[in-house]
Amino acid sequence: GAGGLGGFGAGGFGGGPILKVVPDPTLAFGRVGFTPNSATPLVATRQLRITNIGNQVNPVAVALNLHIDRQTYTYTATSGAPEELCIGDYDAATGNCTGGYTAAYDAVNGIAPNTSGLNLPVRLIPRTAGTKTFELVIYSNDYSTPEKHIQITAEAVEAPPCDYSVTPATLDFGLVNSTASQTQTFTLH
Repeated sequence: GAGGLGGFGAGGFGGGPILKVVPDPTLAFGRVGFTPNSATPLVATRQLRITNIGNQVNPVAVALNLHIDRQTYTYTATSGAPEELCIGDYDAATGNCTGGYTAAYDAVNGIAPNTSGLNLPVRLIPRTAGTKTFELVIYSNDYSTPEKHIQITAEAVEAPPCDYSVTPATLDFGLVNSTASQTQTFTLH
């Protein structure tokens, strides 16, 4: 009408990181083997898939990619011991959890939207049989969920000793021409 202000519309499209972790809310190992007094403990490995399902801002701003804090993730043991869980890198030669998310994570650029993201290794190295329950907290720059809580569960069962025999104990192929083949059989008990 006369003297009135006209209408106007406004719109916008936001951007920024949104953390998605799969599986969520629980990473279930299921039953895993445990060998008491073993020099080489059994290590069960699973993965958490971390992606950024947010929108890319235009122009691209690396600071607005998803950044996970590789120094301050935390986990607590509800049942089981904290040293039975390794998040990220693990040195199989020494049996040590080296910490950090993983060498594959680019802390400078983070995780851009619509990319393959990051596979975060989670290893369970049971020292005793029984139920294992942990809570992992992943910290990120996701404005709506800066702390992502993931439950980690497992049931460590004592693995029976590996007893086997092979019959016959040796196989004698003799002299075999390089263009020929020879087959022999053996039985594994």
